[in-house]
Amino acid sequence: MKEIKLYANVNPLEPSTLYVVARSCTLSMDPNTAQQYLRKQGEKLKEQGFKVELQVILTKTIKL
Repeated sequence: MKEIKLYANVNPLEPSTLYVVARSCTLSMDPNTAQQYLRKQGEKLKEQGFKVELQVILTKTIKL
């Protein structure tokens, strides 16, 4: 399973604190399309002066 989270510093009073502003699991897209979409959204936020991070979480389940 692959989940992508977009973080941004939306509170100017705490510039080092990042909050989740979007998650791929809430979008109805496949993971690769969601990652491209969230990357574009992050670039737009960065152009507006926000600090932005994109986190990719990979989960692998092994059945025994």
